[in-house]
Amino acid sequence: MNHPIFFVEPNSLTGDIAELNKTESHHALSVMRLSVGDMIIAVDGFGTAYRGEIVQAKKNKLVQIKIHSTVRNFGEADTIVTLAAGLSTNSKFDTVVEKSTELGVKRIIPLICQKGKIKLDDPKRIKSKQTRYKKIALASMKQCRRSYLPEIVAPTTFENLLNQIDDESLNLIFHPSQKSKKLTEIDFSQNPKRVTIIVGPESGFSDNELDSALEKNIIPVSLGERVLRTETASPSILAIIMNLLGEM
Repeated sequence: MNHPIFFVEPNSLTGDIAELNKTESHHALSVMRLSVGDMIIAVDGFGTAYRGEIVQAKKNKLVQIKIHSTVRNFGEADTIVTLAAGLSTNSKFDTVVEKSTELGVKRIIPLICQKGKIKLDDPKRIKSKQTRYKKIALASMKQCRRSYLPEIVAPTTFENLLNQIDDESLNLIFHPSQKSKKLTEIDFSQNPKRVTIIVGPESGFSDNELDSALEKNIIPVSLGERVLRTETASPSILAIIMNLLGEM
């Protein structure tokens, strides 16, 4: 039997007692109809899961759990995968955050590209979007039964992304061109510890961006003849790569 999963803030643990916040307590009592003695799993967003039973379940009070056991890296992939995806219009990037969290990504970088339609320069708007994306990722983390909440950084330009790229990571940029390899041509047999996936916005990458990526020895990859929507491309790529890494 799979016990229901809730988020617990790391600073809410005292000894072997964990306390859910107001939102999670309401969900446990009013939505899930749980009570004292019911077993649950609480995840802290940093890779740890706590199995335990509810010992306090009173209306208008925070739910308390007595921890029976602790599991590290609960539901997590061995490979650290970073997704840098071009910001897109409407709620498309919400879908990217939701699905990539389900598929096990550890870090999400909203990318501002030269040909992209989204240009963020208002700090309040940036913070608002980060807060929204974190809520989406949190719900997705619980739904797919993992324990690590992906880090969602502030939107960054393509140029800044290249300046901070990890040379020891397997770095892939997805772009349909004659220079691109097929994904099946990429060697995953060595089980890389880190993989960075770069996906463009609706309009794709500019020639300058692609050339700059190639200068950084980032490998260009194509998914084939069909051009996928931006909200389809990132989850599809992640699913394929997770499979090639033996994570699915």
